[in-house]
Amino acid sequence: MAQAPTGPTCAASRQAACSAGCIPVPWLCDGEQQCPDGTDEQCDVACGGDPHVWQCDDGRCVSSSWRCDGTADCLDGSDEQDCVCGAKKVQCPGTHHCIPHWELCDRHQDCEDGWDEEGCPQQPCLPGQWQCRNRVCIMAEWKCNGIDDCGDSSDEDVCAPCPPGMVRCDEGKCILESLMCNDEDDCLDGTDEPSTCDNATQILVAVGQDLALLDVRTQAYRPLLSTETKPRALVYDLLRETYYWLTEEGELRARLPGKGMRPLYADAGEVNSISVDWFTGQLYWASSHPAAICAGLGDGRGYVTVLGKDVAPEQLTVHPAARSLYWVNRGQRGRTVIAAAGMDGSNRRELTVVSMEEPVGLSLDHVAGRLYWISEYKESIETLRVDGSGRHSFPTVLRSHTEPLGLAVFESRFFWTDGTELVSATRASPQEHAVLLRAPVSAFTVLHALQQPPRDTAACAPGLCSHLCLLSSVHPRGYKCACPEGLFLLPSGKCAELSIVYASGKAISLLQVGPGAHSKLLQEWQEPLHLQDVGWQRSVLYGTDDHGTLLRVMGHPGRREAIATRLPVCSARVDIRSGDLYWLACNRRDIGVIQASDTSPHILHRARSSIQHFFLDWQRGALYWLARGQPLQQLSLAGGAPWDAWNETWPGDLPAAMDSRAFSLLWSSALGLRALSLTKRQAVTLAPSWSHGLVAAGEPYLVSANGTALLLWDRRTLALVLSVPAAGVQGVVAFVGSEPQAVPHLSCPRTHVPCRDGTECVAQEYMCDGEKDCADGSDEDGCAQLCDTPGAFHCVSGAVCVGAGERCDGVPQCPDASDETGCWSPTQECALRCDTATRCVPESWLCDGHADCLDHADEQGCAPKECSPAEFPCRSGQCVALALRCDGDRDCRDGSDEEGCAVPRPLLCRTGEVACPRSGECVPEAWRCDGAADCGDGTDEQGCPWEEGLCGDRQWGCSRGHKCIPDIWRCDGERDCTDGSDEAGCQPAPCQSHEYPCGLGACLNASLVCDGQQDCADGSDEGGNCSVPCQRSCTHLCYPSPQGPRCWCDPGYRRAEDGLSCMDIDECTEPVEGACSQTCLNAPGSYSCGCLPGYLLEPDGRICKLTGPEPMLLVAVQSELLTYGLRSGREEVLLATDKDHVVFSLDYDLVERKVFWMDLATESIRWQSFDFGKKGTLVKGVRSDCIAVDWLGSNLYWTDGAAGQVLATRLGAAWRGIPEYTVVMDGVLDRPHSLVLQPLAGLLYWSEVGSHPRLMEATMDGSRRHVLLAQGLGWPTALALDLPTWRIFWLDEKLGSIGSAHLDGTNVKVLQLGWVQSPFAAAVCEGQLYWSERKAWSVQQVDKASGKNRTVLLKRHGQPHGLQVIHPALRPVAPNPCVARGCSHLCLLSARHAGQCRCPAGLTLAADEMTCLPLRDSAFALLVSPAAVAQVYLKDLPTTAGSQGLPPHRALPLAKVDRLTAIDYAVKDKSLYFAEVGGDSIGLLRLKDWGRLSWKRAVAVEGTVTSLALDWLSGNLYWIGGQPPSIRVAAPGGRWALVLLSEGLQGAAWLGAERGTISSIELDGSRFRVVREGLHGLSLFAIGEGFLLWSTTSTNGSSKIWHSRLERAESWSFPMEQELVAMRIYSPFSQEGTNGCAKSNGGCAHLCLPNPAGRLCRCSPGYHLVRGVACVLALPCLAPLQACSDLQSCISGEQVCDGHPDCADGSDESDCPSVEVGTQVPVVVPSGMSHVEEQKPALPTAAPKPRQPGPSLPTAPGPREHGEPFLVPPSSEEVLGAVPCSSETCNLRGDCAIEAGRVTCHCALGYRGNYCEEAEVQPVAGPIVLGVAVLLLLAAAAVGALAYMRKRDRRRRTSSTASTRVLTLYHRESDPEEEDEEEEELPPKSDTFVNEAYDGKEELPAPLRKGPSRPDTVFS
Repeated sequence: MAQAPTGPTCAASRQAACSAGCIPVPWLCDGEQQCPDGTDEQCDVACGGDPHVWQCDDGRCVSSSWRCDGTADCLDGSDEQDCVCGAKKVQCPGTHHCIPHWELCDRHQDCEDGWDEEGCPQQPCLPGQWQCRNRVCIMAEWKCNGIDDCGDSSDEDVCAPCPPGMVRCDEGKCILESLMCNDEDDCLDGTDEPSTCDNATQILVAVGQDLALLDVRTQAYRPLLSTETKPRALVYDLLRETYYWLTEEGELRARLPGKGMRPLYADAGEVNSISVDWFTGQLYWASSHPAAICAGLGDGRGYVTVLGKDVAPEQLTVHPAARSLYWVNRGQRGRTVIAAAGMDGSNRRELTVVSMEEPVGLSLDHVAGRLYWISEYKESIETLRVDGSGRHSFPTVLRSHTEPLGLAVFESRFFWTDGTELVSATRASPQEHAVLLRAPVSAFTVLHALQQPPRDTAACAPGLCSHLCLLSSVHPRGYKCACPEGLFLLPSGKCAELSIVYASGKAISLLQVGPGAHSKLLQEWQEPLHLQDVGWQRSVLYGTDDHGTLLRVMGHPGRREAIATRLPVCSARVDIRSGDLYWLACNRRDIGVIQASDTSPHILHRARSSIQHFFLDWQRGALYWLARGQPLQQLSLAGGAPWDAWNETWPGDLPAAMDSRAFSLLWSSALGLRALSLTKRQAVTLAPSWSHGLVAAGEPYLVSANGTALLLWDRRTLALVLSVPAAGVQGVVAFVGSEPQAVPHLSCPRTHVPCRDGTECVAQEYMCDGEKDCADGSDEDGCAQLCDTPGAFHCVSGAVCVGAGERCDGVPQCPDASDETGCWSPTQECALRCDTATRCVPESWLCDGHADCLDHADEQGCAPKECSPAEFPCRSGQCVALALRCDGDRDCRDGSDEEGCAVPRPLLCRTGEVACPRSGECVPEAWRCDGAADCGDGTDEQGCPWEEGLCGDRQWGCSRGHKCIPDIWRCDGERDCTDGSDEAGCQPAPCQSHEYPCGLGACLNASLVCDGQQDCADGSDEGGNCSVPCQRSCTHLCYPSPQGPRCWCDPGYRRAEDGLSCMDIDECTEPVEGACSQTCLNAPGSYSCGCLPGYLLEPDGRICKLTGPEPMLLVAVQSELLTYGLRSGREEVLLATDKDHVVFSLDYDLVERKVFWMDLATESIRWQSFDFGKKGTLVKGVRSDCIAVDWLGSNLYWTDGAAGQVLATRLGAAWRGIPEYTVVMDGVLDRPHSLVLQPLAGLLYWSEVGSHPRLMEATMDGSRRHVLLAQGLGWPTALALDLPTWRIFWLDEKLGSIGSAHLDGTNVKVLQLGWVQSPFAAAVCEGQLYWSERKAWSVQQVDKASGKNRTVLLKRHGQPHGLQVIHPALRPVAPNPCVARGCSHLCLLSARHAGQCRCPAGLTLAADEMTCLPLRDSAFALLVSPAAVAQVYLKDLPTTAGSQGLPPHRALPLAKVDRLTAIDYAVKDKSLYFAEVGGDSIGLLRLKDWGRLSWKRAVAVEGTVTSLALDWLSGNLYWIGGQPPSIRVAAPGGRWALVLLSEGLQGAAWLGAERGTISSIELDGSRFRVVREGLHGLSLFAIGEGFLLWSTTSTNGSSKIWHSRLERAESWSFPMEQELVAMRIYSPFSQEGTNGCAKSNGGCAHLCLPNPAGRLCRCSPGYHLVRGVACVLALPCLAPLQACSDLQSCISGEQVCDGHPDCADGSDESDCPSVEVGTQVPVVVPSGMSHVEEQKPALPTAAPKPRQPGPSLPTAPGPREHGEPFLVPPSSEEVLGAVPCSSETCNLRGDCAIEAGRVTCHCALGYRGNYCEEAEVQPVAGPIVLGVAVLLLLAAAAVGALAYMRKRDRRRRTSSTASTRVLTLYHRESDPEEEDEEEEELPPKSDTFVNEAYDGKEELPAPLRKGPSRPDTVFS
């Protein structure tokens, strides 16, 4: 039996799910029902099948995270056995992989199956909260509430507070201060009239070592007592007049009335806070070491740990009226929350996140039900309701720069202390502070009768629990009894010690293990007694004497009685429940029993071999024994044959003991101490060596004897607990129960309760009746004045009272449940009670034609429904709209709406219609031969030809006629063929295990077999061996049969292979006829069905039916929208458009009560209100086959099949001429058609009907796409989700079938049906599938599971299209994660209930990931100083004179960097690459989650890097560095590096700095022009996005940054205080396009270098290239030899350039000196920064003609550096993905042609080279900057961008929407290796830079290309 998986809320708090909330994991399967629905005890699967729970060997349950955590949480210690992980590590379930504790919930999947991230909080703030700039979490509705809730004012920009002289009510209203305490409620919440306006309040204060009372009004100070210490915290129990306080050392103290001062629980650890439960008088505390929340009795008798795992509590406070406790929890990774749980530890949850606030003084206002705390970070007082809602902030109450120690709130006043004085303030005047006491107050609490109201519940009434009673918000009783450590809870609520009775010589002694363990003598005789067992419930001892006589001893002192057994007895065990005595004879073979009702002995079993150990598990009704050479045997007390309980054989004479509490067997052997878990049937070694023996076991203890003493061991740690002197021990029995008494055990009747002292019972009606009936007066303890409170309800039996609010609340609080009698009154949900008041029938079920009561009461007395004046009453009882009367369509089931119509017969039928020959009306041609007579004379169904052709693959042909049925209908027990041939020749269904098969295939109940009467038709149930008696050991029943005795199983079981035992049938997983329609819960021998919210179970116990309003079918028929009641048949016209308009796809939104539809005529999506007929247009210019409403995120999605896209817009959008939608998905979609949404999971499903039909799934933001189903599909044109069964349905037009599958793509089921011809839309409701059939012009329904019972619901003159079922339960309501997201435009749901902000076309997402900005505003500049980087958006650059500082910016401090020399930035990855002076690497800086900067080494370098550039498409990193300088490149992650160019770089410099000019030149060297001149002191510049930035330095050393638009002459400046190292401009367009290395590293093994022809693969030093892509280790060459370029052979220096090729590749004769005149190649950088270097003259570089140069790649002669080859021309096999021969191939300088299979360029005048890359003329002299590698990137990106633009333009021409495709941007398939990574915490209040102006998933519009498609202008 499987239990529903633990909800994420419960799993996150390491608890288990329960119908009423969360419960601690150890409550699962503990034998006590603590969930109201009993799900905690549904344990057929270990621990209910919860994946987050681990089962101990004794069957108990603990959280999986507690496994192997170093602490034994199982009482048998099994959770710490076989641990493969060391201390402080956690084992991933099912593997040997270990992870540290801190990797749990770190947002990184460390376990392979992701177990470490399951059930973790996904957001830094809770749902409904908003995160401030400083990462403080506040409630979303606090924004602009007039209060600085964040502390950095980020929530209060341009928001105004209440006017002066006014104060704010809790609900936000402003009132005059004079209205406070004026006896009138001016605030809706009454906060202006607290009860303390004229009532005195006292404060209990701790001053020094004294406790004193302070009157708030008079400030009278009265000392009470001295504590002898300085209290840190204190509380007071008003009812019991008891003080509790906490010492400086964290120790507990108490002062009880009349008993003086005393310490409490010295072993409680380091306690940090305390709180009192005044209902029960119990003390709660939170401790730091150990980290736990505990509850203890006020008198010191014991305490329990309420929460002790996964908790770090402080500032604890309890709320008994809500049965809850609250605390501040400091979790891992700095996550601090206000947490809550039931007072028994159940239903643990997080209320709000306060990680950045440093909360202090958490306190509770019990009257208002609010929590308050001080935020040290914000210097404010914060509050929220105890349910987590209504958070509010009081920012101006506290004094600045104080350190408050505590806080209390009562009514409208705050009280706090800073250690020097006690201060108060009112919420009305928060800045007017009143000093109540100037003294060193270390702790205080408010005393007032309203603070501790009397008990209002019968839970935890006296006598219910012997020790602790924990109030519970989950437990059905409202409380849970608990026992201190060392005591065990009995079902009666009493705590009992572990009792060990042992015989030593002639004495019987009792050892009670618990607090203050003690031993006492029970009995002593003259002769020895071998103790066998203790019948503790009846106070009976059993033993044997030396002669094997079985003895009984009653009570103590008692007399010995002999029990006759006929055989000497050596071992005996008693069944505590029945009193039956089981014994083993001394022959070690015979097992006998003496029943309590019959004292004569009986032999139960005779063993084949000698039995050494004999055990009884009376709780589970089984005997066990161990015999040498045999497996462990088990025998049911109910009878039958024994069977093997474990498959290993017992080796021999070894000590063993059974622990029935742990359901385990323990023994000691040479292998050590071993334990067999009978729950799991597996053995473990507890200790590898054990020499102490074993005589008894009682979890969590083991007992051994060594001849002189009895030893008690802790099973969890194997530590010695106790040693009791005892010589010659002859039998030990351990049990938990009452000790043997001299008097009969006190057992009270059901109507009585025991007194506390256990001496007598009193009737329940005598409890709390004002008279002491118990001798100890316990029947009147704790009886507060509940019955005197107004509205209290007196229970019928006795004087017990419950509060007025608990009367008729659905939970019985009275012992006799009288508070819940006579409570029913009719409601919409329960309009009728039937079946003897056991069933509620909703109003919508009454008189719906379907009996929902077994007595049919809901269908009796039904009067005909009255139709409204706007409706026509059909004779069939339906109501249809008057507009449908006489419209030519039969809308009434009986056609009465078309009778008596004065409509002349048409002379001619319209196109697509045919005339009925005799009746004369016109009917659509599609209705001809459709199986239903539409003509009045029935002629449309006459003379219909049989369809010829074979049946489909999934069909079966009937014998007669031509009917084909789905193959699964064959032999299903129903006649589907008219001739019944589908049920002919079928094998009879097999009989069940409780039935007998008759000879003719019938099944007979086994009880009727061999009864003397022939019940089978052939008489096969009688005769034969019927007279043979049953002697088989059957598990269930043995019946005679003609074939001899047989074992039969009860219904719900099947016989096992052994023919004796019975196995449960899991009806929830096996296909069973009539199984549950929604949820199923298996049980032994049966199962039960359940329903989801919004449904009720029908009387048949398996079908779920919708409650609430009637489900309505919303359907579009041609130009009309109709609604059709699925129960009443009521038909109405919701919308009628123009006849030439077609209402296509449709959907609805119940929140806004609107229906949306696709209008093909106007190519728009329109809407209309349900109620008032308002209309509007959502979006225009779209064509879609399907639209779908996201009712949770308030968005509308649609498919565009022509463009291959899925798009979305807001439901609240209004068409203003500008598209406000976003493209969710495009690219690889192959004609998307139908679309359905699952907002609760953030998923969408769609069908594709292109060349490869398939069903797809993705998150609703377009990510995580995957194929759901791709086989067996034709044209899946209609989709529908059935959330209750978690299935997706589709109708296939091509295959004519209905299909369904689980939402994971499994369990596919297809029904091929003849009437599925041209389906358009589908919907599922309850057990029916509805669809619109365009070919048959009808709306039809079938049974969704079988495809049977087809019904035509609607049939009209017009094609039906869109179709939906309207009902609230089909659109479940849940919190919208987008509400707290704060998106400026669109928010799309994603996985794990999160939201992603998206932008419409033309906008892009800003850095805050919430705001959409125009694309022109998203460009930004990086200003780099030696130790910091600033990001400035170009839109924020000042355009006025006199700017005094940096414009608005985001700063990134680089504290660990000495001095930056170069940077580049990857916009998409948000990664900064940087180099510093003297650094040995290029660093990579990324902003991780939680505001941490992630540092890592990108690549190791030699020497200082002077310039670097990132190829954002391939991930390659280029840089210039070293001496002499060289250009190098490294692959992503720095794995492979290569020297590209090392010659001719020395001394290159900028030449125009002195002139102060910035010039530009085309990539081909033409069109030189001066951009700016006269720039005095020019230092740096950057250009891009139409902007020019430059910096100047004056003679006095001051710097300025100037900016200007390129097309304008004016310029503006702002001062720069720091030295500027570099500046760059970036935007979403500066890094787009594609190249040959952008995907999968271009297929290269090492480095992939893009070039105009595609890409070139290169290898790092020491490797040579093979087949153009692979790299193989090179041949080493010894000096003085050198390697050839192919690294395959070695040659001497003399062989180079000797005119003879000695290398296989001829590289020794390449690049040899020639007579050609060298040319200087212009070197450029992209539109980024150019650094001006002075006093370095440029040197001309000779460049011989290369074989395969790039457009901007210089080559140089000379020897290779470090043995590295220069760039060489790729062979034909090296060029992958090359572009077609075009003008781009020749760099736009010539014509391209393919000659002799090779690409040839015919260059234009003035250019030469294989690719026209060289200019024949000298370039224009001018300023040129060094940056060769960057030019290579620009050229490759330019070619990729041109190819991309052409592809995009082609795609746009096929699109039916005005949107564009998502640009393909570089994305590495794997991140760089995470080595050398450091982290640096950001300052908490500083704005932190990380550019998020662009997200690769965002849509970028097409019209962003600037200028014609020519090579980009490069500025130098």
